[in-house]
Amino acid sequence: MKKPVAVAAKGKSAVCCESNIPARFPGLAGSGNGKTLDDHSHKGMVWIKAGTFAMGGDNKQAGPDEYPKHKVSVDGFWMDATEVTNAQFAAFVKATGYVTTAEKNPTGRK
Repeated sequence: MKKPVAVAAKGKSAVCCESNIPARFPGLAGSGNGKTLDDHSHKGMVWIKAGTFAMGGDNKQAGPDEYPKHKVSVDGFWMDATEVTNAQFAAFVKATGYVTTAEKNPTGRK
């Protein structure tokens, strides 16, 4: 399988999505500040171009919180070319202290 190649618009540089990681993630905070498409830190990643899509529901299968359907525009961003493994996620949790939604007490419940 041919490996995807990240491409940037000519003359443009993109700031990595890691540049805004909050300080509460000490293992990652500040690690991406100022990174651009030319950095080698994006090995194994692909560039997803900016675009617009329709978000939300427009039929009976949609949940109440999915209405109304509306246009959403997103900036370009980096994405791993492959899924995150359990081992990679475990390393992330260990490095950052991240707590998943499943581990949190649901709000509004007693």
